[in-house]
Amino acid sequence: MINFITGKISSNFSKKNENKRLSYSGYYDFEDRQFDMMKYSLEKIVAEAERKEIYVFTIPTHIDLKRYDSLKIPPLSQKLESFSKEIGVTYLDLLPYMYKYNQQWKQYYSLPCDGHWNEYGNFVASQYLLNNLPLYTHF
Repeated sequence: MINFITGKISSNFSKKNENKRLSYSGYYDFEDRQFDMMKYSLEKIVAEAERKEIYVFTIPTHIDLKRYDSLKIPPLSQKLESFSKEIGVTYLDLLPYMYKYNQQWKQYYSLPCDGHWNEYGNFVASQYLLNNLPLYTHF
């Protein structure tokens, strides 16, 4: 965030960088080094958890939902699904569910400029998790 603020104040900040930031989708635009860092972190969590069940889920932003509308299966979902199986982690992807649940995706978010859910977005996500996390489906 500080780099973004510093860059915005700087006279070298370009409109191209601003547009790229506003259209970035973690599901589609991530770099290999970012995925490698996530893999490393998950491997460390699995080692620390000592055979406890671990659940990982991805949270879509409004941009992710818009991109999914035209591109469908995101690379992050595919790679994370495969890696999760490899290390024995349960992966839940909220993107397809939230995409289908309500086509008015902006209704999930507090502000149009970020990916933070409002009360409604949290409710929709919680319904998916309650119905798909094994620890809740046993009741």
